[in-house]
Amino acid sequence: MSQINQQIISKIESEFNTYVDKQTKVDDALEQVANKVDQGLGINIDIEQATLDDVHTNQDVLNANIAELIVHLDKVTNKFGDTFSDMKAKTFSEKFVGFFSKNASDSMREKRIRTTDIQSNLNDLIDKSNRIESILVNQRDVLDTRLNRASENLKTIMQTREEREVELKNVGAEIRDLEPQLTRMDEKVAAATDPAERTALESEQQALNEKYNTLVNKEKELIAVSQSLDNYIRKFQVGVNSLQDQLSNVSVMISKIRIDTEQRSILYDDLATSLRTAQQQDIAHKLNDIGTAVDNEATVTMAAVGAASNQRMASMLEAHAGTMATNQEILERKRRADDAFMRRMSAVLEKHATNSY
Repeated sequence: MSQINQQIISKIESEFNTYVDKQTKVDDALEQVANKVDQGLGINIDIEQATLDDVHTNQDVLNANIAELIVHLDKVTNKFGDTFSDMKAKTFSEKFVGFFSKNASDSMREKRIRTTDIQSNLNDLIDKSNRIESILVNQRDVLDTRLNRASENLKTIMQTREEREVELKNVGAEIRDLEPQLTRMDEKVAAATDPAERTALESEQQALNEKYNTLVNKEKELIAVSQSLDNYIRKFQVGVNSLQDQLSNVSVMISKIRIDTEQRSILYDDLATSLRTAQQQDIAHKLNDIGTAVDNEATVTMAAVGAASNQRMASMLEAHAGTMATNQEILERKRRADDAFMRRMSAVLEKHATNSY
């Protein structure tokens, strides 16, 4: 049994180190994106979703193995309860002697109880529980650091996204204000008959066209940046939500194994004395009752974690409506820009066809 525990612990420690390495690489890459955005630099780094999935999968395996070991430790504890019951009951040889002498049979049983050594096994079980708790605490600290880091990066990108949206809105307003000016200027140029006046108007028209084209190009650039920021916001949100789920699960497991270890330490100390006073059966029942209560608490907490995860998933799906509304607004702006362009092109083609420059 001890060998099985040791193998599971070694496996968990290895998987935890692998998880930390992978999560660090992902966090570093995402932080580069946040820094580039914060500094106003171009975004040219790509974080493959598979990398995130790989980290999350490794984390799921790690959590599953830790949970398996906790359950395994509980099973071992329950077997101690069975051992206590067996110690209270008389063996076949003690029963056989009892046919001839009850006092001799009771004496044999008392000697067996006094010489039974379970303390080393109990201490080994508690030691392994403490080692698992240490791994979980380290894991929780890493997750907490990563969560704070990812949350700050997400905040930076979302703030930049808001600033770009304001800028995009202002540029769009300038374009809409400029379009009627271009239309009126086209009409003035078409109506001008004096060469000098026409030349002056065409110069003004060229200046307006250059300003309009500059604004249109700026609008395209801002839209592209906004779309890229949307992409990274989703990636950061996935990362933050995943870290929150992992941190919650780890906290549940820490509470579970910490309570178990504390209660077992108390009960085992009592048991060492109780075995000498023929109360081992009561202690065994207490041990099983504590295990059941802790299991029920862990089940309720796990259910709460699942419900919270579903709530976050629902919020993410509901947020899709806002994204679609933004996309529709962008398409509408693009349509208006295209309409303006087609009007200008129609006027140019008409002048060219009729030679009415």
